[in-house]
Amino acid sequence: MNPVSDPEQPGSAWWRAINGHFIYHGVLAELLYENNVKPQEVKTVSSLWLEYMYKPSAQAWYAAHNASITCGYLQFSELAAKESVYEQSFIKEVLIRLYYAQVLIMGKFLGSVKVKNIFSNFARVLVKDMILDLEKIEEFLADPKYNSVDLLVQLPDFYPDHYPLFKSDIDNILFKNKDSCIMDWMAWFFDEDMIGWHLTPVFDYVSQWILFPEVKNMIVDNKVNYPHAGNPYTINCCCYE
Repeated sequence: MNPVSDPEQPGSAWWRAINGHFIYHGVLAELLYENNVKPQEVKTVSSLWLEYMYKPSAQAWYAAHNASITCGYLQFSELAAKESVYEQSFIKEVLIRLYYAQVLIMGKFLGSVKVKNIFSNFARVLVKDMILDLEKIEEFLADPKYNSVDLLVQLPDFYPDHYPLFKSDIDNILFKNKDSCIMDWMAWFFDEDMIGWHLTPVFDYVSQWILFPEVKNMIVDNKVNYPHAGNPYTINCCCYE
């Protein structure tokens, strides 16, 4: 990502802060691990990375990863407020997808009859009446040890890889091409139909796992309220209480 001071194509102060914060907690945890420091001895987000290093699992990875990312979201909301309205929409989409993936991995499936029926009918066409377990499919897609996660984040319709956003990226974020582009339809279906109506329980559940109760305050009327005027989410993420 370009430096903010780049004269030709300035980068994003918010994305740089988020990435730097994420790297900091991971590297700190690695140094602590190399010196045999135990998770219970650390009162920072890095303690969750230590838990993952001592007992690797998909659940521990998501707890550490999403705590680090959330820490940045909360601490740098003022920078997010300076981004374009379209970039802010994408910022919210990223957080929603991360939280939903964590909920799936943690075993709190929040699917609906409508979603299950859609997938069931689609699956029957593809596999000739083979019964598929939607929960296991989604857990597989969300598990970081499989290539599915890496492939998903490389899809430009889901995750643009440049800054600022191009017009085509904005169209994707607004789902303007969902009637003509299968990938844009998939992004719309994933964000609006599968996740959209579960935001309140998703954020409530994740807030317990990543030790940031402030996460629950980011949802108002089942919508992500970020960034917010007045910057109520700015906190010191260096230490837990």
